[in-house]
Amino acid sequence: MKSIDRVVAWVTSGLHFVATLMLVGIVVVNAANVIGRYIFNRPAETADELMIFMLTIAVFLCLPRCTNEDAHIRMNLLRDRISGKARKVWDLLLELLHFGLAAFVVYVGAPSVAQLFSWGQVSEAAKIPMWIVHSVIPLGFALACVIILLSIVRLLRGWGRP
Repeated sequence: MKSIDRVVAWVTSGLHFVATLMLVGIVVVNAANVIGRYIFNRPAETADELMIFMLTIAVFLCLPRCTNEDAHIRMNLLRDRISGKARKVWDLLLELLHFGLAAFVVYVGAPSVAQLFSWGQVSEAAKIPMWIVHSVIPLGFALACVIILLSIVRLLRGWGRP
């Protein structure tokens, strides 16, 4: 399991790096747009669209790392009041629910991306193929599914939360 954990950490760190580049890109595009708008009186028509796309990519590429580090916002009111076997059952039920919801997003999202690809739909201002932007949603959730399954295996084997 340790070698799998290393691969997951490597992949999620790589995705986190790409997400960081997207956030830096947002700052650069925004600064260029401000300079173009207020100094040269020529705002970039594509700036808002690009920034929204880069933010979307950043958010969904960070999802697997957030899942791997168990860093989601969580309500522990009930979990903190139970212990032993009941807590393990609770954790398992939550992981199964988490997996089901993530798998549902992949199930709904992947065909939508395929449809956008087949239609050849592009964004209005930047003419970016929409399937590229939308593909990060099922991709992020699919990778989260893999990580959740690993967490379920840990719980079933009695290893606890990573």
